Amino acid sequence: MKEAAQQIGKIKEYYEERSKNFHGQAIVSMPDQLLINLENQVLRKYLTRRGPLLDVGCANGYSTLEFAKTRPSISVRGVDYSESMIQDAKELLAKSPRQFQKRVSFGIGDVLGLKEKKSHYDQVVSKRCIINLPSWELQQKALQEFIRVLKPQGTLLLSEASAQGWRNMNRLRKEFGLNEIPQPWHNLYLDEEKLFPTLKPWMKLVENINFSSTYYIGSRVLQPFIIGKDKEPCFDSEINKLFTLFPNVGDYGTQKLYVFRKESS
Repeated sequence: MKEAAQQIGKIKEYYEERSKNFHGQAIVSMPDQLLINLENQVLRKYLTRRGPLLDVGCANGYSTLEFAKTRPSISVRGVDYSESMIQDAKELLAKSPRQFQKRVSFGIGDVLGLKEKKSHYDQVVSKRCIINLPSWELQQKALQEFIRVLKPQGTLLLSEASAQGWRNMNRLRKEFGLNEIPQPWHNLYLDEEKLFPTLKPWMKLVENINFSSTYYIGSRVLQPFIIGKDKEPCFDSEINKLFTLFPNVGDYGTQKLYVFRKESS
C-alpha cells in the first residue's frame, strides 16, 4: 500500500508539472489534440441525461466546459486530484460566460474517496482517470465510487485506455516492422476481461465504442511507417488529420469509450 501511495504521489507531481507547462491548454492531460477532439466528439453524443453530471479527473476543465456547452440546462461538477489543475479550471471558468459560472463548479477530489453524495449524479464521466491508478485493486475502488455517486439508471461514461486495443495496435505495428509503443510509466490500461465482470453486478454495458481505431491505424502505424523509424511522429500531422475523417474500422485503438448503465445499488 505504501508503494502504491508513493506511485500516486509521483503521478500527481507529473500532472502538477504538466499544469505549469501547458497552462490552460487542452493538451494538459495528453499531448494529442486531435485524439482529444475525437474523444469529446463521441462523448457529447452520450450526454443525454437531464440531471447533474460529474467529471472525475477533469484536469484543467477544458473538456468539462465543453460538456457544459453541449448540455446547457444541466449542472456540471469537475473534480481532480491536482490542486494546480483545479486552479487552472477555476481560472478558465472565470473567463467563461456567466451562464456557465452559475451551473459549473470545480473542486479538489480524490477518485478513491469522492466527497460527492450517494446517488446524486445522472451521469459520471471519467476521461483517462482510472488508468492513472497504479493497480487493479485501486481501479476497482474508484469504479465503486462511480457506482456509489450515480443515481439508479444513471450512466457511467468511461473514456479510458484499453489493454486489448493497445495490444492489437502493437501487433499491427509489428507487421509494419515498427517497435512496440509501451504504456506510459504513469498509466495502467484497463483490462476488459477484468472490467466487465467486475461491474456486471451493478452496471449493464450498453456500448463498447472503439472510437479511435481508425485514427490509431493512421497516427500510430501508417504515419511512423511512412516517415521512417528514425523520425519522431507528429501529433498534428496532415496524415493524422486525414484519419480523423474516416469511419472507424477494427479494434486497433487504445482509447475506447465504455458506456454503462447503473442497474443496481
